[in-house]
Amino acid sequence: NKYPLAICSHFYEFIDLDTEEVFPAWKLKQDQLVRPVLTTGSGLLRYAMKDKLRVSGFLKDCPCFEFLGRLDGIDLVGEKMSPEIALEIMKSAEQNPRLTAITVFAVPANTPNEKPFYLLLCEPNSKISELEMKQVAANAEAELQACFHYQLARDLGQLGTLKVCCSQNARDLYYSRCEARGMVVGNIKIEPLVLWDIDTPSVFLEAIAA
Repeated sequence: NKYPLAICSHFYEFIDLDTEEVFPAWKLKQDQLVRPVLTTGSGLLRYAMKDKLRVSGFLKDCPCFEFLGRLDGIDLVGEKMSPEIALEIMKSAEQNPRLTAITVFAVPANTPNEKPFYLLLCEPNSKISELEMKQVAANAEAELQACFHYQLARDLGQLGTLKVCCSQNARDLYYSRCEARGMVVGNIKIEPLVLWDIDTPSVFLEAIAA
């Protein structure tokens, strides 16, 4: 359950997100929040990736990481959603042991009469009741409403309420979006916050109607 740095593959540096100071891998500290900078043997020089990582520990002297999401976030109508907020929503949902949170999708409006909304995608660990699902959705919406810009967008009627979709095929739904955008399944890592930018699947529509 550790994700160590692939020290034999490339040369890495890390930008501390609090101080902007650059560190080599061997000077990282526990719980440091960093952005990786990649230099490869093929000639890619100091490429600053958009990943936000936390130094989760060490395997002997090799740093290990937790992926926290992308640095650019999502902003449908000015709500300023970030991967960190999405992670908090997912942790809140997983207080119910009957489900595992996969990601939070930002779903744009398909027509002028619709409102964009956020959708929490989960997979069930065991049978979960409709009442429990409604409670998960209510808790997640409350978590979002604690964020000023999200609450303002909701108060102005610019965003619809958060929806929850719990499906045995949750990961396949995530991968289908990535494949539609030309990604290879083996290269896909599940991010906590993603823009749903292809056609809305029927399982999402069912969650909207619920």
